[in-house]
Amino acid sequence: MKTIFIYTRYHKITLILFLFPFISIISFGCVFEEAQVSSDGEMAMYDVVTITEEVNIDEGIIESIEEIGEEPIDISTDKLSDESIYNHAIYFAHGRNEMSWKLVDTPIIKHASVPDLLVLDQGVGEIPDGALVSYFVDTSPLANGFDETISYSYSLDKGTTWSERVEITVIGDVDVLPVDPSVVQLEDGRLRLYFFDFFHSRIPEQLGPSIFYSALSEDGIHFTIEDVALESDEPMTDPDVVYFQDEWFMYYARHDYAGGSVWLAKSTDGITFINNVQILDISGIPGAMVTHDKVHIYGCDIGISYATSSNGIVFAQEGSVLYGNIQENPLICDPSPTPLKDGTFGLVVKQIFSE
Repeated sequence: MKTIFIYTRYHKITLILFLFPFISIISFGCVFEEAQVSSDGEMAMYDVVTITEEVNIDEGIIESIEEIGEEPIDISTDKLSDESIYNHAIYFAHGRNEMSWKLVDTPIIKHASVPDLLVLDQGVGEIPDGALVSYFVDTSPLANGFDETISYSYSLDKGTTWSERVEITVIGDVDVLPVDPSVVQLEDGRLRLYFFDFFHSRIPEQLGPSIFYSALSEDGIHFTIEDVALESDEPMTDPDVVYFQDEWFMYYARHDYAGGSVWLAKSTDGITFINNVQILDISGIPGAMVTHDKVHIYGCDIGISYATSSNGIVFAQEGSVLYGNIQENPLICDPSPTPLKDGTFGLVVKQIFSE
C-alpha cells in the first residue's frame, strides 16, 4: 500500500493507493463525494456533504498511477468554479444557548472560509472594546491569481452588520502562508494568532511536517511570528485554542487513512503545545468555546455537531444543532462559537454560495 498526501487549494485530500483492482479515496476538511481519475492521472474534486465511497478504477488507470512513481500527481481544478473555496462564504448564527441557533439568510462575508470568532475585552488598534471580530481565510485574491490570505471583519451590533474586510500581515524568520486562523486576546490586550502554515503543503514535492505557528499583534493587523506551536509528521490542520482550567487547550483536525478526528494538545504558556491525544471521532473542523466550566466543541458531520466536556478531554456527543440553509448545496462546516457579553452566543460557519 502506498500513501500520498495531496493538498489542494484549500482543503486537503489523502489518497490511499491500493495497487489492487481498486483505489480507496478518503478526504478531509470539506468532504468530497468522489474523485474522478482520468487516464492521464488528473483528478477533479467536488465538494459535497456525503461521505466518500470507494472508487473502482480499472487496471489501465492503476498502471498510469504506477508510472507516476514518486513524481507529484497533477491535480486539475478550477480555482474559481462554483465548488471551489473561492465561492465559500461566512454566515453568522445567533444562539440563545449553546444548542439553539438561528442562521442568517445572507452571508456576512463572501469569498471567505474557515472563520474564527471572538469578542474583544479590550480595544485593539482601530477595533473597539466589545467588538465581535471574525478572522478568516480570505479567498478574494484568487480572482486575480494570488494566494489566499487572512483578513478580519468586525461587528458592533452583535453580528447584524459587519465592517469591510481588512487584510493582515504575518512576518517572521520563515516563509509562511498562514491559513486556518484561531485568535485569542491576552491579558495585556495583544492578540495571539495561531495558524496552519500552508506554504509547503501546497507544493507536493516539498511536503514536510504539518506546522502550527503562533504570532502576536498589538493592532490586530500586523502579526509577528513567535514560534512553532505544534509540529507533526501526521497531517493536521485547523487549530482552535481556548484557555481552560489554567491551561491552553488546542483542538485541531487530524487526518489519516482511517478518517478524520479531533485531537488535543495542551500548553502552560500558550506557545509550545504537547501531549497530543485523540478526543473525538467527528468529521470536519473543530470550533471550541468555554462556558459554565465546560468546553463545548462544534464540528461538521450532518450539519454542525456538538459535544461537551467538563475536563476538556472526555466529551459527550449531543448530536447536530444547526443545518445549512442553502438548498442547492447544503454544505455547512468550519464552525467557530463565542459567548457574547449579553449572555447569548455567536457562531460563524462557512457555506457555498452562488452569485
